[in-house]
Amino acid sequence: MSAARYVTLVALLATGGALSRAAAAHAQTEELHNFLRTRAGFSEAELEAVDHGSVVVKTLHTSAESEVALLGVALFRASTEFFLGMYQDIERFESGLGPLKKVSDPPRPEDLEALVLPDKDVAALATCRIGKCDLKLGEEGITRFQTEVDWTSPQASQQAQSLVRDLALKFLTAYRQGGNQALGIRRDNKRPTLVREQFEGLLENSDYILTYVPELHRYLLEYPRAELSGATDFLYWAINDFGLDPVVRLSHVTIYSLGEGQNSSAVIASKQLYFSRLFYTGLDLRFLVRNQNDPNDESFYLVTVSRLRSDELGGLFGGVLRKAAEEGARDGLQRYLEVSKPAIESYYRAR
Repeated sequence: MSAARYVTLVALLATGGALSRAAAAHAQTEELHNFLRTRAGFSEAELEAVDHGSVVVKTLHTSAESEVALLGVALFRASTEFFLGMYQDIERFESGLGPLKKVSDPPRPEDLEALVLPDKDVAALATCRIGKCDLKLGEEGITRFQTEVDWTSPQASQQAQSLVRDLALKFLTAYRQGGNQALGIRRDNKRPTLVREQFEGLLENSDYILTYVPELHRYLLEYPRAELSGATDFLYWAINDFGLDPVVRLSHVTIYSLGEGQNSSAVIASKQLYFSRLFYTGLDLRFLVRNQNDPNDESFYLVTVSRLRSDELGGLFGGVLRKAAEEGARDGLQRYLEVSKPAIESYYRAR
């Protein structure tokens, strides 16, 4: 996909498809502003703030009761190539956001050595049962914690942590081989949850991917059977604070360039394969949109759209939990952009 086609994507999103291809091919920053106005409710003051270097994060409306959706945007004074090069070193890039580790290809046991479940989660595992568990686990995981850990032993915590790493390694290995089919069924509550279906529903709400980057949409659905020429991938684990409790994440990142040459537009898809708490799945899409108004061609807009799925956001008490989840996710995205923007710009100036 060319950079011009990517700008067409943003322009058509903003105008509901009303622009002709010829006009969209020459879209400028105003088209991106229109997108932010129409799809995220940005005010003129917020757009001006972004253009002057501020980070703005908004909660998006979604028709799915089980979904939280956010959009954040910032203008980076650096090239997209530089940002992508830094992002490839995810351990350094997200070092201030919590413990994390990039996973080998194929995954190896030593990749999970530093993964330590919070004490609160270990304690919860002792009483975890199928249909009633504080952590997001499948039937096999719940059964193994009840049969392989001696919860009366002084070494119970050590045994549980070892099993956590073993299950994570098995999960990542199975995903590399089977893709979404290997995401499994969560049995933490009475209603079994097929994670693959949750992810497909989440991706369906990201309609702009299917319409304008169909090859990426297909790749996200059919990995590892599908191919995406020119893309790079990696897996990693992280422990992050979503405003409630620390959450273990297992993620699959795909970096896809949308053009050639200096400061070309690109997209980073971060597919959330597993959460230990609250969420079943998620998708972060980071669009690196070339700033065509920059005469030096050394800046881009980073537009991040984040969607998360949970079955705990509806019902009588779901509203309270939804508010906490939205605030935690929004604060996390705000912090992510506010930390990464000055760091990337500083490294870029000193390169």
